[in-house]
Amino acid sequence: MITIFHLSDLHIDPKADNHQWERMKKELLDIAREQSNEQQRILIVTGDFHNYADADYQKAYDFLIELTDALGLERKEDLFVIPGNHDVGSEEAVKRHFSGERGWKTPSSAERKWNEKNTRQREVVAWLKTNSSDDSLYKTEIEKRLEAYQPYCKFVRSLGLYEGIDDELYPARVHVRCWRSRLNILHLNTTLVAAGEDERSEQVDIKSAEGDAIWQGRNRRFPALALGHNSFFDLNEAHQNRLKSVFRDKSVCAYLCGDAHKVEEDPNRQRIDLNPNRGATEHPILNVVGIKGAASAADAFSDFGLYVHQWDEDTDRVRLKLYRWLSKAAQPHFRIEDEHDDYYMPRPKPDELREENRAMRNELERLREALKEKDGAPLPETDCAQKARVLWSEGETDAALALLSRDRRKERMSEDVRRSISESLLQIDILKSKGLNRETIPEIRACYEECVALAKAHRVGVYVLYDYAAFLYNLNDYPPAIEAARWLLDYARQERAPEENQAALENLLGVLLKNTNRMAEAEEQYREALDAYRRLAKTNPAAYEPDVAMTCNNLGNLLKNTNRMAEAEEQYREALTIRRRLAETNPAAYEADVALTCNNLANLLSDTNRMDEAEELYREALTIRRRLAETNPAA
Repeated sequence: MITIFHLSDLHIDPKADNHQWERMKKELLDIAREQSNEQQRILIVTGDFHNYADADYQKAYDFLIELTDALGLERKEDLFVIPGNHDVGSEEAVKRHFSGERGWKTPSSAERKWNEKNTRQREVVAWLKTNSSDDSLYKTEIEKRLEAYQPYCKFVRSLGLYEGIDDELYPARVHVRCWRSRLNILHLNTTLVAAGEDERSEQVDIKSAEGDAIWQGRNRRFPALALGHNSFFDLNEAHQNRLKSVFRDKSVCAYLCGDAHKVEEDPNRQRIDLNPNRGATEHPILNVVGIKGAASAADAFSDFGLYVHQWDEDTDRVRLKLYRWLSKAAQPHFRIEDEHDDYYMPRPKPDELREENRAMRNELERLREALKEKDGAPLPETDCAQKARVLWSEGETDAALALLSRDRRKERMSEDVRRSISESLLQIDILKSKGLNRETIPEIRACYEECVALAKAHRVGVYVLYDYAAFLYNLNDYPPAIEAARWLLDYARQERAPEENQAALENLLGVLLKNTNRMAEAEEQYREALDAYRRLAKTNPAAYEPDVAMTCNNLGNLLKNTNRMAEAEEQYREALTIRRRLAETNPAAYEADVALTCNNLANLLSDTNRMDEAEELYREALTIRRRLAETNPAA
């Protein structure tokens, strides 16, 4: 069980006689200590960390240190925060940032001059909403407004977050952090242009949110949460619609926010319908509006408390509970309210990943060998390579690597590009024999990059790009792997490679794109591969029906991950029909595939509450796997 604590709007008042807050804090810390025995915990705070009398964030800092210690968290790994509208600095800074719009006193002469020099709020709102042509101007305006968050960014870094990132404004930007290889968390700054007073006026840096850059290195295998300070329904309507596409493509399961200080009672604002035209197969996600996280005797308006999300990774179900602080009771305490909707954070099951990983490796190896054969017979090793191989065999690894150093190889490069690539690959093999670690990985990467540059420039040794893509895939470094796969696909098309090779590359690219949350692009590649394999299977079913089934299964996984259950089921059933037919004539080769697709389809049926059908398929998979395990228990 993973427990996610969601606090918001601390606004800790250092001036007031805040006995209520001290009692609430004590109870909260006691709850945290009770939860510290749980396996995994996360703390999320969705903005507004200070009151203006505490503009240096000291109260919030002290409290978060206490709370994370009580929870037993590693702050740099387990604490996630975003800015609120109060977090632009002092009260004067807030008035300047929001350009003296209504809700603030009449601006002074200095503020009027500032407003003349800078774009007023309504103009900024309109411009950020409609402008899409001048990217440099857009970026300039965003950067100007992000500067107001310097005190917030300094506070966040003081908590130990974002170590090693040079950009001082990074905590206030749109970005993604991955929690312990299990959950992607999208950080949105919804307070760039509006103070939270008018519905549908808040803006986000929508271009960064929609871009791929913030998702680089993030693993598509994980679900996602999105964080914003303002309720989703207080965002500009155009930004709402564009964010829905982001949430859909990036597997966002819930949006956590704050700002309102009150429990959201309106059912229409509790759920975000990502695509009302898609139908019942795509469920809305929750809009979880956090209430005020620090009680104040002087605040008669706010609700106080926090939400606790309990995520069961076995069932993907997240139970949502509200811990409401009853400050006006005779004996103040937390009351637990769990009448809220649960939600799901589904992750691909092991069988789905096993199929995709196996397909990836098989295709890489097959295509590599085909290209290597096309490249011609291997050339005899250079004297340098022969000497290095002897040294390596004798255990003189460092001496062998010294002989193969890039500086020495550059002197010989003019002799033969293919031989230079061959020497680089030998160097890579020797480095890999030392183990993949912090020292060897950068050297291996540099050798591959040198090989790839030569292969691309001279159109020889192109097979090395498959080795490079496999290396990157194993490191979960998907963007350069995608770039290599795209280059190979373009090369295959230019060279008029056999259609099956192009289809295999399209399938390979689909797997890589899916792992970086680029679902629409991945689907396009899978469908192109599937069309090609179906054409090939018409004339040679024995050779290509297995590829049709594999690609149907991959496409089914993608459709299931994007909640398109009916379409996913159709693909799984086609894959299962083909694999059962193949297993009738060659059970040794295809029964394992039958079991795998039975299990995938059973997972889908279980998720859509068709338990009898799911049980039947699970039993079929189990029968096959028990039989296989009798002859090969290790596998």
